[in-house]
Amino acid sequence: MTLLVLTASVTAATPAYALPPALLGKASALTRLHMAMYFAGEGWEILSVLLLPAMGVPARLRDWTLAATERRRLQGLIFLSLLLLAMALLLLPLRIYSHHLSAVYGLSVEGWKSWFFD
Repeated sequence: MTLLVLTASVTAATPAYALPPALLGKASALTRLHMAMYFAGEGWEILSVLLLPAMGVPARLRDWTLAATERRRLQGLIFLSLLLLAMALLLLPLRIYSHHLSAVYGLSVEGWKSWFFD
């Protein structure tokens, strides 16, 4: 049995992509900011999951949903919706700052009103 090996060679030089030094510095700074925002966001989410029960938020949401309806499935839907809304509100400051960074660095041209409704 013979093994046939195919090789390909590139004869034309592949052009390299490089940023000018000013843009490279700006891109590096933005990358560092995005990484910091990512880890801060993850830490804040973990802290939020720990803080919400400590502050009694789920218990209050449970009481509201029990008072709103007696249908168990609807209670579950209302409770989950309110809990997700509470989590989203806690994460809103980080998301606002992230959009601000994207706008400052020219990565986003979306206005605040349309961003908020998205």
